[in-house]
Amino acid sequence: MTRESLEGKSGNTALFRCRAVRKRHLHLSPIQRRHSDRACAVTARLVLAAVAVAGNRVSAAHAQDEIKKAAPRQRVYVSQYTGITALGSSDLRLIQPRLGTDATYSGVNYEGKPLAGSPYYGFKVGYFLPKSSRVGFEFEYNHTKMYAKVGESKLLSGTWQGQTVSATERLSDRIQRYYIANGINGISLNVIYRVPVSVNEKYPDGRLQPYVGGGPQYTYLYSINTVGGLRAKEKYHPNGWGYQLFGGVRYLTTPRFGLFAEGKYQHGDAVSLIADQGDAEGGRGVTDIRIVQLAGGVFYQF
Repeated sequence: MTRESLEGKSGNTALFRCRAVRKRHLHLSPIQRRHSDRACAVTARLVLAAVAVAGNRVSAAHAQDEIKKAAPRQRVYVSQYTGITALGSSDLRLIQPRLGTDATYSGVNYEGKPLAGSPYYGFKVGYFLPKSSRVGFEFEYNHTKMYAKVGESKLLSGTWQGQTVSATERLSDRIQRYYIANGINGISLNVIYRVPVSVNEKYPDGRLQPYVGGGPQYTYLYSINTVGGLRAKEKYHPNGWGYQLFGGVRYLTTPRFGLFAEGKYQHGDAVSLIADQGDAEGGRGVTDIRIVQLAGGVFYQF
């Protein structure tokens, strides 16, 4: 039943009842009839006001039903992105058991070089829940890099080839290169929460969608390191668990195709292969992954 028909039917019913009351009260005095008429009029107005409120609720519910019918919601999406990165500083511990080295450089700085060589990029496959379309899950692959700034001077402490060291010196005096250049290759399972903005028949989940999310991340590394003149074996190897947090905004240019911008923070340990005496992968270099990422990309909804 529409709002107009509901109001008309209820108003006519209230008016009919007032007229019936007047006929039953013909024996009353003029003053008593006036009081009765006023009470009846107030009752009719209250009925019409209640009907108007109910009619508005019916109209809103009807509009939402029409939106749901007009445009089916796309639940599954794929996306691709690239962008820039900034890396935080971290201690770098070098361990070469056969050589008797276990020393740490404090506060080593890194750079990401996101546009050089193998670029910074990522892919996502996501799904929003049918009964709670604001909540979704994503499977993500993310490729970042780390290059130690070996030309800088940092405090070195610990044991180097059996000798105690505690001095500030250039990293390049002992480290010729320390790169995770073919990638910190992260695989993540994310939870995402979006807020629909500019909802209409064409975009039932909102044309503009701010969102936040995060999740655990497992990383594989490809290191290119030369420490103490010994070159490590270059290969992909498992690293360990970390996490990422992100937030951004999606904008649909059509009901299926859109653009997005996202800020991300990636954190975890990075345990790289370094060479030891007589073993091209017998040592370890340990530092932290602390990467801020600014990404932009495209997505398509199914």
